[in-house]
Amino acid sequence: LKTKGFMHPEQLRLLFHAQVIRSVCGLFRLKDAKFRFDSKATLPTIEMTGLSISATKATLIGLRALPDWNGLADKLPETTSALSRAMVGHRQLGLDPMEAAVWKLANGSIPLTDIATRLGKSLETVQQISFRLISVGLVAEVPMLTSYQQNYWQSQGLEPVAVGANRTEEDNHQELSNRFVQHLLGFLRR
Repeated sequence: LKTKGFMHPEQLRLLFHAQVIRSVCGLFRLKDAKFRFDSKATLPTIEMTGLSISATKATLIGLRALPDWNGLADKLPETTSALSRAMVGHRQLGLDPMEAAVWKLANGSIPLTDIATRLGKSLETVQQISFRLISVGLVAEVPMLTSYQQNYWQSQGLEPVAVGANRTEEDNHQELSNRFVQHLLGFLRR
């Protein structure tokens, strides 16, 4: 449609939004769905707008537009968990101001409850923002020890350490990959 000149740029953007962004948002409403990408499917070239967006950015935009989070409530990060940055930069994704603020506080040692207090937002809103950042790979959830767990570990003479917190450039080669840690945490939650 773009190369044929059938539509104005604004019309193309609106059509693209309707075809792609709304569709992505709808996918997050499905509970326990599985998706299979068919790389050999024939593309409907006559309907294509000529516009494109990365899957990561489409995911972020789709989650922002999600009106009802009930279907994802059990997938939100724990309120006592912290966040650790999994990527150095986020400029290419165009985070909104609140997402950028949460990302800046993702140092592996600040629980979501404290992040919500610092930002003056509800805990539910911070959990949703955190889920968006986790979904696009910008941060990882870091379980925090409760005071009971901390007292137990200290009584055993052990000192808990937050994975990914306060990393230096020299420590990067010794750290476990964030993806490995995410998979491990997912496995342990089962």
